[in-house]
Amino acid sequence: MRISKPFKNNLANEYLIGVCLKFFCSICYENVAVAQRLQTTISTETNQILFEIISNLFNKLNRPVIISYYASKFFVNLCKTKVLSCDDSYISHKALTTLVHLCTKSIINKCIYLYIACLDTLTYLLNGNSTLHHIAIYTEQLLSKLFSYLFTPNKVFDETIDEAILIKIRSSALTLLAVLSSHHEDIKKRIADQENLISTAIECYHSPHLSLKLASLCLFHGLSRSVHQLRTTFNDTTCDILLDAIKSSDLSLVRIASSVISNSVLEFSTCRTKLLSDGILDILLSFLTHPDHELSINGMWALRNL
Repeated sequence: MRISKPFKNNLANEYLIGVCLKFFCSICYENVAVAQRLQTTISTETNQILFEIISNLFNKLNRPVIISYYASKFFVNLCKTKVLSCDDSYISHKALTTLVHLCTKSIINKCIYLYIACLDTLTYLLNGNSTLHHIAIYTEQLLSKLFSYLFTPNKVFDETIDEAILIKIRSSALTLLAVLSSHHEDIKKRIADQENLISTAIECYHSPHLSLKLASLCLFHGLSRSVHQLRTTFNDTTCDILLDAIKSSDLSLVRIASSVISNSVLEFSTCRTKLLSDGILDILLSFLTHPDHELSINGMWALRNL
């Protein structure tokens, strides 16, 4: 496929560039066939492939942040369809670092939605691509910024910002921390050792907002994959929220809680005894006949670990 003059790099109309990028992001999202087609798209004017044209947008000075965001998202979507590998320079040296930069730079409050979008896109990229985790955390002190968004969002943004927006940015930051804690032991430790992180995650679970509850459980799920964290970070308070979540009427909470419990009942876990004494065995047995496939699988894994 070939594209013509309207999408040349030197196009003055920034709005049109943004619209085009958003369109490309939409059509290639989790669509392998379209992503592969875009990979071979060539400009009739410059004879450049589309990838090169969009990549060059990262090099423009004073480029509107929204264009940088959608250019990054375009490559993220291609990575998730496996058209690009996560170690491709378009991903590791351009899309990832640009998204982290946008998450950490100081921009005016009206762009708070962009912060949230960047956090969520980073989560989407890094989930399942653990080779990028170290690059992410060592780029522009990402972890420190995520902790600020989680602990003191009112100090980062205008105190008059709507509470619903602050809840969203806290849940997005906590979810990204959860993804980053899911694989590498050194990153798990850096996150878990952050002062007030665990108590804040527990506080988030007890909030009335589902997004914060889910993000909190996701964090504990990531940490539960570590023998060290199961022995040190997990305690009776952690057990209490897991037991509460596993009995929830919300299936999404039950699914994540069952995944955490599956790891938390291992013999070296400090939670094992309390979970068993509080009746987790009967709950897990009931999951074996549950109509939700994911939940029944989690139940089987947990029973196997017992």
